[in-house]
Amino acid sequence: MRINNYDESYFNMRANSFSYQPLIVAREVFQPDNSIYPILSKPKIRPKKMKIVAEFRGKKDISNFIAELLRHNVNIIDIDDGFLYKTYVHEIDQCVTERWQGWYRLSLPVLVIQCGYEQRYKLLKENNTIINNGNYMCDCIYEIIPLKNVDSITIDKITIKNLVEGNKVILNGEAKKVFSNTEVNKYNDCIFGDNQFPKVDPGVNTIHISNYSDVEINLIFTPIYI
Repeated sequence: MRINNYDESYFNMRANSFSYQPLIVAREVFQPDNSIYPILSKPKIRPKKMKIVAEFRGKKDISNFIAELLRHNVNIIDIDDGFLYKTYVHEIDQCVTERWQGWYRLSLPVLVIQCGYEQRYKLLKENNTIINNGNYMCDCIYEIIPLKNVDSITIDKITIKNLVEGNKVILNGEAKKVFSNTEVNKYNDCIFGDNQFPKVDPGVNTIHISNYSDVEINLIFTPIYI
């Protein structure tokens, strides 16, 4: 197991368990009168609830490990199974027990999103085909570098106005922010189709770009697996 690119030996720990769970899925169910068929709402997907169970040689090792987790809003755990796990610590309370011969066991509840490795595409044409190997829709990020001053450009269903040559714009669907090298907030210069920040569906996607020769665009996303 690696935590934020540190091997578990860095923390003097030995991992016991980080077991798989699917994402939490919840639907509202409505049963019409005189009908056997239920009507289901759109599923709401939430991070999976999991536990990191590990043993440490000393109390300071546990302290260093927890301090590392608290330094980041999201921690990346790699257990060499072909996936990455974006891990969020939401509670630390009475999670340590002492074991035989001075070893201490940590049982820490976390929220987890199972991901693939980051994907990057250069969008060079009016219509660009990209493949999302995940099995659930994921947020994405556009890096936009204008090659000249541009009144507006449309990427898929999102229009961004007032682009200045060389001034990189970041349209971040993960953080729900739009900003540039010179503007902390460029949200008011955007028109969002379907009132949504950018996402890519699982499988094959076609990304349409207007005025594609006036900009350089990088698409970045991390596939998500239920």
